[in-house]
Amino acid sequence: MPPSNGTPITLADGKERVLRYDWQSLEAAETILGASGVYDIGVRLDRMHMRTISTLVWLGLQHASPKLTRDEVVKNLDTRELNDLSRAITDALKLAMPEKRVGDDDGGEGEDGGTAGAAV
Repeated sequence: MPPSNGTPITLADGKERVLRYDWQSLEAAETILGASGVYDIGVRLDRMHMRTISTLVWLGLQHASPKLTRDEVVKNLDTRELNDLSRAITDALKLAMPEKRVGDDDGGEGEDGGTAGAAV
C-alpha cells in the first residue's frame, strides 16, 4: 500500500511542502536517531528533541525532494514554530500507521482473557 498523502507544512522559506512517512523513512529515522522503534521516535518527539524534529522533517520531505539535505531543512526551521512542527510530524506519522482495529487496545488479551497469539 502506498503511503498516505501526508500533512502540509510550511517552513521558514515560505514554501508549502508535504510531510509523508513510509517504511523507508521510518527505518532511516530509527537508524539516524538510534531509536528502538517507532514508539521511541514518538517519545523523543513528545520531549521536543531538536535533532528528532529536524530529522523527521527532513525524512518526511524526502518523498518529493530526495536530494534535499538535512542542512537545507535545518536552515529553514524556526524555533518559534516548534509546536506547529511537532503537531505536523505527529499528524503525518499517524497517517503512516495502520488504522486501529477493534480490540487493538485491549492490553494484548484475547477473548479468553489470556494472551493467546501474543509474542512472549
